[in-house]
Amino acid sequence: MSEQPATRHKPGSVPEPSDLKTVFQRHYANSAGMSDHDAYRDLQSEESVRRQYTARVLFELLQNALDRAESNVSVEIRDINWGPADQALIVANDGPSISVNPEYNYSDLQDVQGQSRPDFNALCSLHVSNKRPEESVGNKGIGFRSVFWLGDFARVWSRFSESPGWWGMEMHLPLDHDTWQQRLKFPEVQKGHTEFLGSTTSQLRSGERRASFHFPLPLCADDPPTPDDVSDFSTVVVVPITSEKEDELRESVETFQQRHLNFIGLFDDRRELTVSFDAWGNRFQKSTWPSTNPEEARRSIIYWESSELQSLAEEAEHDVSTPGAAIAWPRPEADSDDSIPGLYGYLPTLIETPFGIDLQGDFQLRTDRTALRLDDETIGR
Repeated sequence: MSEQPATRHKPGSVPEPSDLKTVFQRHYANSAGMSDHDAYRDLQSEESVRRQYTARVLFELLQNALDRAESNVSVEIRDINWGPADQALIVANDGPSISVNPEYNYSDLQDVQGQSRPDFNALCSLHVSNKRPEESVGNKGIGFRSVFWLGDFARVWSRFSESPGWWGMEMHLPLDHDTWQQRLKFPEVQKGHTEFLGSTTSQLRSGERRASFHFPLPLCADDPPTPDDVSDFSTVVVVPITSEKEDELRESVETFQQRHLNFIGLFDDRRELTVSFDAWGNRFQKSTWPSTNPEEARRSIIYWESSELQSLAEEAEHDVSTPGAAIAWPRPEADSDDSIPGLYGYLPTLIETPFGIDLQGDFQLRTDRTALRLDDETIGR
């Protein structure tokens, strides 16, 4: 197994096919050993999270990509021919590939809880993130479940450490026996089962329903089966778009066109990222920090942070050791980019601000990151 580090400050390594055999088979064995009560609890918890993230899928997938990317993030709408929908939302990044740990101990709390988990097990669990607020835009451990607002399943693809080709997971909410059998008709699903499980048999009883992360269907292919080139990327998330959700997804794309991403650059290692959007013929790019060329810069930013505020953060149950804030405003000599000023938690919330300025802070946000949360009150809805 490669010793290549897989993510910022996270354990695990980028796998080879032999590693994934162990990873999938041990995860399946752990899920098969769950009691009916625990299995039902996880399913209900995941369904509840899906309802909390209405129309936020693009925000959640983008923040995950920004937390991983080295230089580029791509957001596209593409035609597909392997699902019930005709189109899919594709979010890709060029950061480290997904990490695994074949020796992950499902009975050891140090492995199961918190930041000791590799990416595979972070995806295949609920409510416990392996990311800290000081290091990541997304850190609640549940945002990925927003994909199930857009449709009943999603695919996550990543590269092997050295071998050619891609591996991945197809996650369904809920997953049942009939769905499992139907998905095995697709070659990348069948190959994933053959390569990593050694079997193409459903693990579920007739009528049994499971959470998406109990039995993620393994995928394996030369390239992710999407029509455009993915050679520059290492991780690709693909979510089929149900027709009744298209209008709301279009609104999310418009939000990013009307807002900036410059507060992402408050993380020093993310100041050189470019996010490219290509959705329904609408193409545009966003950078994560104002240009250093005064003739190109559209806005100015001032920011500060202080460890003296840590006690207040702890009182608010917000795990940030040096809380900070920032203000951005348009440069008077810059051409207008028609951005709508607003309140940010690195990405824009739904709260607009006066005086043409943008406000950023280490706020305690609602679960879906659309507004502020103060004790039991929500501000900005």
